[in-house]
Amino acid sequence: MKKSNLGLLVVAFSVLFVGAGCSKEASDTNVSELQDSKSFSYSDSNNTYEISGLIAKDWTENKDADPRVETMFFSPEKEGDDFRENINIVRFEFADGEKEMTIDEYADSALTGSDRSPGYKLLSRTSSTISGYPAVHVVYQAYSTPGLMQFEQTFFKTDKEGYMVTFTGTPDGAVEFEQVYQDFLKSIVAK
Repeated sequence: MKKSNLGLLVVAFSVLFVGAGCSKEASDTNVSELQDSKSFSYSDSNNTYEISGLIAKDWTENKDADPRVETMFFSPEKEGDDFRENINIVRFEFADGEKEMTIDEYADSALTGSDRSPGYKLLSRTSSTISGYPAVHVVYQAYSTPGLMQFEQTFFKTDKEGYMVTFTGTPDGAVEFEQVYQDFLKSIVAK
């Protein structure tokens, strides 16, 4: 995927996942010991990639929410809740030059244009690891339907492809479900 197209795709996915769903500190919980979780696993028909992990048991999976994502998980339905927070995984095959990029360059390329979203405000950008691979975690807010939304996007690359894991929620939902997202990220195994 070309540099400018990757950024536009990230913006488009952010808007899409807001429509699909119409900060608290993380603990040191050992994800493998989470009792209220269920496992997920995806691979292609040639077994050239596999990604797996754990999601909270009360979150609902919808593999058909968007054909461009590996899967999407939705928060529990609550009476009077106008928006269901969601987590999705997007896998990208490398375009020319992307494999050689550092993870920071890759994330910068993917985020191109996000800062032009209405009401954009960068809340944080940190480095971490996902499944042993260097990762960049970006948290920002922007306005979309149904109002102010918070996006937490985590980018990492294996030797074969790039991944974007996104949590989309209202600011209150982001606080409520931050631990679910952090546990989800800690549980990911990419091969």
